[in-house]
Amino acid sequence: MDETLDRLARAYDRTVELRLRGRSPLDGLPRKLVEDPAVVELLELGRRVNSGDPALREHLDRGGRLLDVGCCANLANYRLDRWSTRYHGVDIAGELLGAMAAFVRRKGLEIGGLIRAEAARLPFTDASFNAVAVIGVCGYLTRDYTARCLDELERVTAPGGRLAVDLPDTGHRLHPALVRLGRALERPPLPIEPGWFEEQLLKSFDIQRRDEGLIIRWLLRKRGKQ
Repeated sequence: MDETLDRLARAYDRTVELRLRGRSPLDGLPRKLVEDPAVVELLELGRRVNSGDPALREHLDRGGRLLDVGCCANLANYRLDRWSTRYHGVDIAGELLGAMAAFVRRKGLEIGGLIRAEAARLPFTDASFNAVAVIGVCGYLTRDYTARCLDELERVTAPGGRLAVDLPDTGHRLHPALVRLGRALERPPLPIEPGWFEEQLLKSFDIQRRDEGLIIRWLLRKRGKQ
């Protein structure tokens, strides 16, 4: 695992440790930062733009197998096990995956699995998922790694399958606040141009919907017959 990914994994594992102690990742951050109006607006936006958005379910939940790349705590937070698709989650943060595995055991859930893996090295065969979600991930990756990640997403998505992916808009007025907050949480976003990102997506996918804002979200369908 490269240095950027290792730093991300440690940051998210620390978040899990704090949550298990009943604390927020924002606890201990400078008051001036968390009370900054732009950061307050950013946090409110984060409560509305996430993997629990009904538009994501409408796009992705069509039966079959769902891959949640950079799954974080999405399974528990948004109960993705209740979708008609069979849930598979991958993440690089070991403590986080352990917490999700404990949640699965406690609730007696039947899911496809939880696996520690990188987005650019997915341990699945070609065309093995008809729905793939990559939410809140690509903004933390280098451009070179993002290109490799998008190649992997294309590989594991079946023809006719659906993809949901997002990326921060570096030109948005709230982006500087996103950078400041990310640095404080030790997971700073890295600048990737949305235009370049979309060009990579269009090599294999057709855009069904694009949502603008601080976080640009693409809902796509892979070309080819199912």
